[in-house]
Amino acid sequence: MDKERPSVDQEDVPDFLDKICRQHSVSFEEANIRRQKQAFDYGTKEWDEFHTHARNSIESLNAQVKAGGTEDIESAGRRRVRGFGAAQIIVTMLLTNFNMRKIAHS
Repeated sequence: MDKERPSVDQEDVPDFLDKICRQHSVSFEEANIRRQKQAFDYGTKEWDEFHTHARNSIESLNAQVKAGGTEDIESAGRRRVRGFGAAQIIVTMLLTNFNMRKIAHS
């Protein structure tokens, strides 16, 4: 017996269903796989050098905004609001402040 699957509430269904919503299956050509469309071939020395620098940059930024300084987004006390949406707005404001400070000091 097929197990029962949850369904979408009828009021949440859009008036126009896009093609992906009307299909039962999809297939992807290898040429359309994102890994093959990168500027550098995946796994090459150039790819690794580029992504190592990018990864280090984002990790440095994450450490700065989480540190106990001006933004301190890691501390829940900086966003004492109820709900994920409200917390996201607070985090967005803190990150905007961080970006503006970085630009002003550049």
